[in-house]
Amino acid sequence: MQLRVGLIGCGRIAYAHLRGYKNLPELFSVVACCDINLQAAKALAQELNSDVAIFDNYRSLLEHQDVDIVDITLPHSEHAPAVIESVNAGKHVLVEKPMATNLRDACQMVYAAQQKSVTLMVAQTKRYSEIYRKMKSLIVDGAIGEPIYIRAGVDSLLSELRSSTNWLLKKSIAGGGVIMSNGVHLIDLLRWLVGEVNAVYALTRQSPLNPTMDCEDVASCLLEFENEAIGDLACLYAAKASPWSNAVIWGEFVLIYGTEGILHNIGDEIRLISGPERKLQIFNGFNDDPFQTELEHFHFCVLNGCEPLSSGRDNLNTIALIEAIYLSAEKQSRITVSEVWDRSCLSQKSVLKPSN
Repeated sequence: MQLRVGLIGCGRIAYAHLRGYKNLPELFSVVACCDINLQAAKALAQELNSDVAIFDNYRSLLEHQDVDIVDITLPHSEHAPAVIESVNAGKHVLVEKPMATNLRDACQMVYAAQQKSVTLMVAQTKRYSEIYRKMKSLIVDGAIGEPIYIRAGVDSLLSELRSSTNWLLKKSIAGGGVIMSNGVHLIDLLRWLVGEVNAVYALTRQSPLNPTMDCEDVASCLLEFENEAIGDLACLYAAKASPWSNAVIWGEFVLIYGTEGILHNIGDEIRLISGPERKLQIFNGFNDDPFQTELEHFHFCVLNGCEPLSSGRDNLNTIALIEAIYLSAEKQSRITVSEVWDRSCLSQKSVLKPSN
């Protein structure tokens, strides 16, 4: 069954989503594009070989009877109101990461979707990337035993990737700096690969490399996992180059030490060293499009009423962990994730109950 899509937000990341939709014509048909900048909406619509309705107000798009699902790629601070209005209009929703800029808003989004019995999925593309899915399967299969220590990092230089006036440099719109905008990828990924995090200790700084940025572009986070593993996460929007990827200007890595071996993806390939002989295995040739895989999963969940791998309900703990990181950096102390739930005056059990 083909689902009819309304795109809300027509900036840079929307084109990556559109690529996935165009590659899946049997599953999706984009019927509407919306952006406050009408020219941006028209430009995105021109990428399609079909008639597409154009809007500069998403409330008008939501009244469009031909729209089954909406894909929201607005600035972070606009996610919550757009999602809540969309689900109240009976639309299934895919929303870009981060789901929201605070836990209270995220919970309201999940509650609204539960009340309307619609699917709410967060576009956490790392979970759908072939290289990380392979790492997940190796961990589940016991290739490295029990994880005991994890190092992960993501590097880029924001001032070279965006203009000096881009909204990603503004805390009031982005909700934070490198942790909220880029670190969220690995924060969510580590939850999926290793398990939930109990507590964090974080330090953040502002470097001189992003002079118009008003929030952190350097962050170091120590994570205490529920399974007693320790995590060390470094996030930089202030890296002149990255040693982790062949791309050089941007890179990320995950290195997991286990009781039976180690596993990492440094250099855009997986290296597994395990067993008593410390045998090296290399897995490479990953060239998938995680956006397309993500959309295939979204389609399946909408049609079958399944909870997505990266559901809104699941991602509440990603947002709670991000809040804990920021609170730790502010107070310069260890913060438990449960403290964040308590501060938000929210019942974790009631909000996190399975949606189906």
